[in-house]
Amino acid sequence: MCICNPLHRRNEDDENDEDDADGSRKNKTCDGGKTCPCTKPASALPSHPYTVTRAGMAKHRMAGDMANLRSPDTFGMYTYNDHSAYGAAEVVENLLRDYNEARELKDRQLAWATVEGMAFFMELGAGMDMSMADDGDRMRELSEQMAIMVLDMLATLKKEDQLKSDSDYKNIGWIMTLYIDLAKTLPDQGLLDDPPTKGKAKAFKFNPGNLELYLRKYAFDAGITLPDDSEAAEDVDVAMPKPEADDPWNWAKSLAKYTKSHGMGTGKKRTIGGDYLDITTMSSAERKQASFDKKDPLSKEMIKKIKEGECLVLA
Repeated sequence: MCICNPLHRRNEDDENDEDDADGSRKNKTCDGGKTCPCTKPASALPSHPYTVTRAGMAKHRMAGDMANLRSPDTFGMYTYNDHSAYGAAEVVENLLRDYNEARELKDRQLAWATVEGMAFFMELGAGMDMSMADDGDRMRELSEQMAIMVLDMLATLKKEDQLKSDSDYKNIGWIMTLYIDLAKTLPDQGLLDDPPTKGKAKAFKFNPGNLELYLRKYAFDAGITLPDDSEAAEDVDVAMPKPEADDPWNWAKSLAKYTKSHGMGTGKKRTIGGDYLDITTMSSAERKQASFDKKDPLSKEMIKKIKEGECLVLA
C-alpha cells in the first residue's frame, strides 16, 4: 500500500505542496489517508514511490506498541533513568529475532516485512531512544547487527535474482533509501561509527561505518533507483563480500556473538530481546512501588485481558 515518506514528515517546513500528476502530493502533510496517499493500494498510484507491505506496517505498529509498554513515563512511573532507552533496544532485539526466525524458515516475505518494520521503527518510532542508554558500546553493537540484517537481506535477494529494478519486492529502492538515511543519522546519535575516509577498495573486511557505501554499491550494481536520494547514481569504490558465500555478511556468527555478550539466560537458552522491560509483566506490587501515586496504573480489567493473552495497546 502507499504511504507518505517519513523523511518528508520530519521536514514539515517544506513549502512544496503541489499535487503531482498522479495525485500523490509527495510533500503534503500526512493526514492518515484522508487526502494523502496513505493506505491507498499501490496499484491505484503506480508512480507513487513510497509503498510498504501491510505486513511491514504491522511490524512497525507492533514495535511502537511494544516500545510504549516499556516506557515508565507512559504509566506515570519511575523505575530508573534508562528504562525507556533499554526498552527501545529490547524491541529492536525482538525484531532481530523475528528476522532470524524468518531467515531460518526461508520465509523471505516475512523477513522483508521485518526489514521494513525496523526501518520505520527507527525513522518514525522510538527506535532512536536506545541512543540514550548508558551502555554505549552495547547500543553500537546492536546497531551494527541491525546494519548486518539489511545487508544480509539484500545478499539473499541477490542470490535469488530479486535484487533488481523489477524485483517482486516493489519498494526495495525506497527501503534502501531509508537505511541510507539511517546510515547518516546513526553516527550522529553515537550508534554507529563514522564512515571511514574514502580510499581505494581493498580486500573485504566488514566495517559498520561503510553501511551507506554498501547499500549504494548494491543499488548501483543492480540498477535500482533510490527515491529522494540527492546523490547522483554512480559506482562506489568499496570492497564487498563474495556473493556466492553461504553467509557473506556473517549474520549467524555476529548474532551469536551479540547474544553471548548481551543475552539473558544461560548456555544455549541465552536469548536477546524478550519482555523483561515490559511494564505489564511487572507484578502489581512492583508497579505500585514505582508509581508516582503509589497505585497500580493498570486496572483490574486490563490485567484480566493481559492474562487472557490480549496485548495492551496505549492510545
